[in-house]
Amino acid sequence: MKRILTTLLLLLLLSIGLLGALLFTKQGNETLKPILQEIAQEQLQIPLQIETLSLHPLQLTLTTPDGSRIDLNGSLDPLKRTFDLRYNAAIKELATFEPLLKTKLRGPLNTQGRAKGSLHHFIVAGHGDLAQSTTHYRLDIANLQPANLIAKVQKARIEKLLFMVYQPPMLQGPLDLEANLTNLDPQNLKGTLDATIRQASFDSALFAKEFGIDLPRTTLSSRSHLKLQGPSIQIDSKTKSNLLNLALSGSIQPQKLATNLNYDLHIARLELLKPLTKTDLQGPLHTKGTIRGDRERMVVQGTSDLANSKTSYRLLLTQLRPATLKASIAHAELSRLLFMLHQPRYAKGKLYASIKLDDLDPKRLTGHITAKLKEGRTKPEVLAKELGIKGAAITFQATNEIHLHHGKGKSDLTLTSSIANLEAKESTIDLATGAIKAPYILTIPDLDKLYFLTNRHLKGSITLTGHLEKDRDLRLKAHSQTLGGKLDLTLLNDDLQAKLRQIHFTALTDMLLYPRVFSSTLDADLNYNIATQKGRLQAQAFKGRILPNKLSFLLQQMANFDITREIYEKTTLTSTIDQQRIRSDLDMTSRLTHISSKGALLDLAANRVEARLRIDIQGRPLYVKITGHLPDPKITLDARALLRERAKKEIKKRLEKRLKEQLPEAAKGILDLF
Repeated sequence: MKRILTTLLLLLLLSIGLLGALLFTKQGNETLKPILQEIAQEQLQIPLQIETLSLHPLQLTLTTPDGSRIDLNGSLDPLKRTFDLRYNAAIKELATFEPLLKTKLRGPLNTQGRAKGSLHHFIVAGHGDLAQSTTHYRLDIANLQPANLIAKVQKARIEKLLFMVYQPPMLQGPLDLEANLTNLDPQNLKGTLDATIRQASFDSALFAKEFGIDLPRTTLSSRSHLKLQGPSIQIDSKTKSNLLNLALSGSIQPQKLATNLNYDLHIARLELLKPLTKTDLQGPLHTKGTIRGDRERMVVQGTSDLANSKTSYRLLLTQLRPATLKASIAHAELSRLLFMLHQPRYAKGKLYASIKLDDLDPKRLTGHITAKLKEGRTKPEVLAKELGIKGAAITFQATNEIHLHHGKGKSDLTLTSSIANLEAKESTIDLATGAIKAPYILTIPDLDKLYFLTNRHLKGSITLTGHLEKDRDLRLKAHSQTLGGKLDLTLLNDDLQAKLRQIHFTALTDMLLYPRVFSSTLDADLNYNIATQKGRLQAQAFKGRILPNKLSFLLQQMANFDITREIYEKTTLTSTIDQQRIRSDLDMTSRLTHISSKGALLDLAANRVEARLRIDIQGRPLYVKITGHLPDPKITLDARALLRERAKKEIKKRLEKRLKEQLPEAAKGILDLF
């Protein structure tokens, strides 16, 4: 037994000696280096190299292939399990240490400090250059778990922080951060965080690249105070910039997203919302309200001055998706709404609306919208500049009710104005396809009020009934009982077809405020392209009669012929239209006359006419030239052939009277030569 105990004692002493040789001699440390390096690489999954290793006193240098270096030195008491170490870390690329950090980071980091205490409790205190800052920190670790943290970060570069977390560095500037965390348990964080940003600026070029928004020079300042209370965070934050000001206060529980926040948002330029709305908006907006609820059910409720209005809204989100919306809009300014939508300010007025949508899913959109527009008035100067329409001073008001069910709806629109009244009842809308079908009645009580469009005075009124369809194409049909007959219009995109049947020609000239020169019933077919302003007109008049006018008076005087007694069974007119210039060919025949014209010009822009008529009266031609201002043109009659014939007859008559008695019987036949 004594021999066995002696042998065991010798073995124990030998083991202690070997362990001491490994731990406390240079040769032993060199032997341990590859073993410890292999263990570290396998456990940490980081390509660490141990350059220097000495355990008494402790000196350790670690490097990585990218040039990072970590130095440790100090004292270590394995028996008491205490240590006092100084460290210096110069990390070239944080991405190399991702397996150890358990988060995705990149970029450099330098830090120095001291770790002192025991494995039961020790303190790490140091400083570093996080994102080019001056950073000081003190971390308490108990039982190898972080217990509390005090940190102060001064002038960290925001763009460097964004780069570290793989985000586009769109914001550039300094950040100050103070943290006093009394409990670092991720499930029960406690303490305070204070963050301050002073005069940071956006990278306009990068903002344009990411969001397609031409952001002006923008500076931003912010102060935020967060109080961490376990699962809950108390927030008090204010952000100011030349584009928006935002104040947030209240609490939030990140795990459940339980939210109880108040917000106050001023936006100087709505262009910032394009990444969210996918819509081009512009102009200012102020809204404030509350956010209450959690991930399952959250309510955003507030008020706004949208387009200088008094607007209130209540938005319900379920699973963070919009579910229902109630909103009320009072006296929103139409001109501001047009501006917000990047439209010229064609008109001004007050918009009132009540919105109740019970399902906001685009495929199932259901609800009711009532809108009223009051005190509407066009802006003639804007219409003149944008559309070339001059003198369009129009007052108007409108109401519209829309009922939606599963993305389809019905609309009842009524528009009254100083020039026309429109009713479009029972119109249908398909939001999925954008298709619209709208029957309508359009009444124009006084056509003369359309002068800003027609550039000519008109007389009378008209009522059009029809329907409009819009899907891939625009189709419009209109019908009217007018001018003693009927009018039918069909529009397909830019192509217009019009049919006039049994129109009274005198009613047409009265409407155009032209002199009555012809009486008949008229059929006409017009094909016209609105975009090119070109077209063709085919017209026929039946049982026409020329009414007393300058031309009939001249013919009576010069030809001793009353053309107003003639009946023109059929008159044809063929015209080509090129913008406001109309070229026409005319042909009309009666029992004793034939009237024709080639290439007669009617210039609607100048309100002038240039025409040359040939009038054959019992086979004898006369030429009439009509030129000048359309309502009262100059008419000249070339009657030389007719005058020669009349002179010939008069000479013959007088010669017969004077010579008949003097000539011998055989010579009287000479008179027949005249």
